[in-house]
Amino acid sequence: MRLYLLVNAACCVTFCNGIGGKSQRMLINEALMENYDRFNRPVLNTSHPVTIRVNPSLFSIIEVDVAKQTLTFKQWLNMYWYDPHLIWNPDLYEGVDQIMMQRSTIWLPDIVIVEQTSVDQVSDELSVAKIKNDGYVSIASDQLVTVTCQYDVSNFPYDTQNCSLRFSSWMYSAQEIDPYANEPTDLTVYNENGEWTLRSYTSRKRTSMADGDVYVDLYYDIKITRKPSYYITTFIWPSFLITCLSIVGVFSPFNDAGEREEKLTMGLTTLLTMAVILMIITDQMPKSSNGIPLLGTFIMLEIGIASVATLVSVFIIYTHRNWMDDAPVPNWLLQLTCMSEKKRESTSPSAIKQAWKLKDNMERESRSDPKLLVTIRKGTETLNLNINISDMRNESLRDQWSKVTHRLDLFLMIIFLIANVIICVIVMAIGNSKLND
Repeated sequence: MRLYLLVNAACCVTFCNGIGGKSQRMLINEALMENYDRFNRPVLNTSHPVTIRVNPSLFSIIEVDVAKQTLTFKQWLNMYWYDPHLIWNPDLYEGVDQIMMQRSTIWLPDIVIVEQTSVDQVSDELSVAKIKNDGYVSIASDQLVTVTCQYDVSNFPYDTQNCSLRFSSWMYSAQEIDPYANEPTDLTVYNENGEWTLRSYTSRKRTSMADGDVYVDLYYDIKITRKPSYYITTFIWPSFLITCLSIVGVFSPFNDAGEREEKLTMGLTTLLTMAVILMIITDQMPKSSNGIPLLGTFIMLEIGIASVATLVSVFIIYTHRNWMDDAPVPNWLLQLTCMSEKKRESTSPSAIKQAWKLKDNMERESRSDPKLLVTIRKGTETLNLNINISDMRNESLRDQWSKVTHRLDLFLMIIFLIANVIICVIVMAIGNSKLND
């Protein structure tokens, strides 16, 4: 019987100790909340401000929407302050020096990001605050925040953006709440974004006036640089190659017969392609942006080169047709294409010279003996030798114009290709210099 009572007593002691260990936090909670007012600032002297340490831990940059001028990121917003109404003696509660309380039951600073348009986080009813026995309170909020930012896209896609986030109290002035930033800013959990590189994440403290009151503002500057490799491979190189192919196409050699084919279709197709690329780029830019982005300038220059090349090719086509009017090749065009007068004469076949000599002899003989001219004409008709001096002359002129315009095509092709390469190199050099700033 005595053994039974001892065992029962031991079980009761163990059970009571277990109940007591769990109930200590409940007792502390009840004692702290008995006269606690969560709507008043936790100060003993109302003339003193509440000092709050703010430490937003940036986790990742989710999306940078340049067209909508927004930045979406994930952060853990940590805040720490002293509440003199949440103090207890651990010795009176079996050494319990820390408890968790529902955040909605205690005073919380109303520090928000002024530029935010939306915030997704767990409600205060489902979140807890960590409270130590000396009155220091800490909270951590897991937030998905979307804020508005002013982006400068003049160097797109080699742009560096700076988005300033202003953390400020919504209701409490500088006499009531004094926030300060944790130094250095917390980047221990940051995950790199695939499109943007985080250059810096710094903080600064400023004051502002509103409705006659002074407010303390904490600015966090997120400086990010775009990774341009996607836009280089998707827009710059294809635009460069399309323009090069267009230049080669509009100045390509004509066929063996000397006929110049229509080149306008090639130029118009290129312009249409470049216009589609430019439209894709403008859809990603803000409608009210100042100036044209660097990539947009490059596309416009490519369109300009393709347009000028097409117009020059059309001009050469009309110039080539001057042989139909028996117009000789101008000397300046011969010099431009490195063709001398001697070269122009050598282009005439020897048969043309012999034909002109035969014609002169026939005219001299016809004046002295008309019967001889009649006999020669009848002989050529009998042998089916219908020699057309005028056609031979036109064919020689046509051949000369074809050679001149062919050389002109080659020279202009080289000039336009070099100009296109220079423009591409300059644009990429400017962009890379902006990345290193």
